[in-house]
Amino acid sequence: MKSNRIIILINKPISKVFKFTVTPPNSTLQIDGVVKEEVNEWPVQIGTVYKLTNKNSDISNVIVRHIKKDELVE
Repeated sequence: MKSNRIIILINKPISKVFKFTVTPPNSTLQIDGVVKEEVNEWPVQIGTVYKLTNKNSDISNVIVRHIKKDELVE
C-alpha cells in the first residue's frame, strides 16, 4: 500500500505556533470549510467553547476538555 507523508517545518517557537492554533479566527485558515470561529472566553481553558460555522452556515460547538500549554488541546 502506498502512502503520502507531508512534513512541514515551522521556524517559530512552539509557544507562538500553539498560540496561533488556539486563537480565533485562525481555524478558518487551518480547517477547510470553516468560515467563522468564535470562543466564549479568552484565554482558552478547560470548558472553553469554540463555535465553528461552515460554508453552509451550520454551526458546530467544540468544547475544550484538556489542555497542556504549548503541547495539546483536546
